[in-house]
Order: sequence, then structure tokens, then C-alpha cells
Amino acid sequence: MFEKLLSLIGAKRHREDSPVSQKKRKRCKCPICTEVIVKCVITNCGHTFCEYCLEQSMMYSSSCPLCRKKISASSYIPCKSIDNFIRSQLTEKQKESYFLRLDLTAKWNEDKKLKDSKVGMKIDALNTDGIWCPAVIQLKIDNGEKNSLLYVHFENGECSYDEILSETSKKIAPAGFFTARNITKYRMGSIAAIGNTNY
Repeated sequence: MFEKLLSLIGAKRHREDSPVSQKKRKRCKCPICTEVIVKCVITNCGHTFCEYCLEQSMMYSSSCPLCRKKISASSYIPCKSIDNFIRSQLTEKQKESYFLRLDLTAKWNEDKKLKDSKVGMKIDALNTDGIWCPAVIQLKIDNGEKNSLLYVHFENGECSYDEILSETSKKIAPAGFFTARNITKYRMGSIAAIGNTNY
């Protein structure tokens, strides 16, 4: 009886690690970090990545890491159906790592949110070339909605213009969250040249 039970457990393990299961799990991996995708985002060119990984990649290049097609912060969207599929494919061994990374991603998303915005506050803002620049809130507009609109002035030399953004926009973050990083394309002279260069 005991041997029969062991053989059934062994058979179950064999089925879980079948080539089909392994192939499904391989498709669930982020091409950047090579781990299981956490908080899946899909680019306009149809590729999937971890949200965190893609945002980090876009700090260095405005191209898709796989096909090199131009992408922007507004051209990729979250995909909950892929997240749900990935969770259903996780092995017990993968679950601990996955949920730890999910918690870290949630903390990172919370840290980059603008809190208690007010006029005169310095912030980081994403310009039209996909580059994070120092900016300042010049006006806070109550539009009757839950989140106010912010009239933002970019303060970066050649990158000097104004924009109206929602208080919850992904294009704004606390001062220094992105701009304090030591990234080569942010130290170069011409913003116009940077916008057309891939690194």
C-alpha cells in the first residue's frame, strides 16, 4: 500500500514537471530579469515584461528591449489576465519568490507616488522625450474630482515648458526619485539629441 502511494506521488510530480508545464512556465518569464513576470505590462509592440523591469529599462532607452520599437510610458498597459494566468502556473517553489517580488513592486509603486502635493513643491516629471526632469508644481487645480490637476513647470535647461498632469499620473514622482540616479543619458548635454538616441 505504501509503495503504491509513493508511486502515485511520483507520478503526480512527473506530470507537474512535464515538458508542456515547463514550456508554459518558460512563457511566463520576463525577458529582462528572466524571472516569472510580476505585475505584467504589455507594450504597444505586443511584448510582456514585469512593470518594474520595463520602467528601469526605459530609464536607459525608449525602445522595447526585445524588438527595439519606440515605446513610451503611456504606450504600455497592465494586464491582469496574464497576471492571473501566471499565478495559476506557479509551482510551490516559485510562489514564495513571486509573492516577495510582488510585495517589493507594490512598495516601489507606493514610494514613487506623489504625496501631499502643493504649490512650489519640487518633483520629478517625465517629459515628452521620455526623460525624467526636475520640475516644480506652479498651480494645483481642484477640478471637482478625487484627484487634483497639477500645473507643472519643467526646470531643466533646454527642457523648459509647462504641462498639466493629474496628481496620480505615472509621469510624476517625488523629487529625486528618478533624477538623482546616475544615468549616462541624463548627464549628456543636449536633450534633443537624447530623445533620438537608443542606449
